Amino acid sequence: MVLVLLPGLDGSGLLFEPLLRALGGSLSVQVLAYPAQLAGDYDTLAAWVRTQLPDQAFVLLAESFSGPVALRIARQPPPGMQGLVLCATFVRSPRPLLRYLLPLLSRLPLQRVPLRWGRFFLTTPWRLPSVYWQRLQAAWSVQPRAHILQRLRAISVEREGAAPVPPTLPILCLHPAADRLLPRKTTQCLRASLPQAIHVQIAGPHFLLQTCPEAAAVAIQHFLGQLPSGGQKQDDCATLLTSSG
Repeated sequence: MVLVLLPGLDGSGLLFEPLLRALGGSLSVQVLAYPAQLAGDYDTLAAWVRTQLPDQAFVLLAESFSGPVALRIARQPPPGMQGLVLCATFVRSPRPLLRYLLPLLSRLPLQRVPLRWGRFFLTTPWRLPSVYWQRLQAAWSVQPRAHILQRLRAISVEREGAAPVPPTLPILCLHPAADRLLPRKTTQCLRASLPQAIHVQIAGPHFLLQTCPEAAAVAIQHFLGQLPSGGQKQDDCATLLTSSG
């Protein structure tokens, strides 16, 4: 089985390294990075992700921004999709008022904004090593401003899909107990929208997979181990970083 990882707002997938280390090579992993030239709306991203999915059994894991991408795929699960893991994410816009700030944000050099300024909302009081902030900043700096704005707009207008996720699809939702970026109502919305999901709260900030990877890995591995196809260790484990174009 392959665990397919969808990145946060930066789209790079570079911040999954702590989780990959915590998983310890216990399963095959494919990290998807959104191509810089790809438009930032959720429908476009979901369509692209579908073209990158493996031809074998897989579980889709999405953190933060990518939650709605994964949910679009889960509502019409492709062959081989065995389950879904959602981490620090949402089923409808957590910040709908953000759309009123977009005209102002469109005038700013968003690629040059120091992302460390967001530590209070993303990691505090947990610590993220400087190397990851540097990688995140480097990935952010090459994103076209238009696509950053498209992603922010996508967050601000996201609504719950009309079609439900099939009730037979196993789902794990990881909720950071100290998330300062997403309001508490996002957890309530996820519980209401995904009644079949297993909800696990972990002591940590919004960047849960980066600051508390061991606890997250334990929950993920336990979930995978309960699936019909199993999440057992494979002899041929691989970590792939995919970004077409």
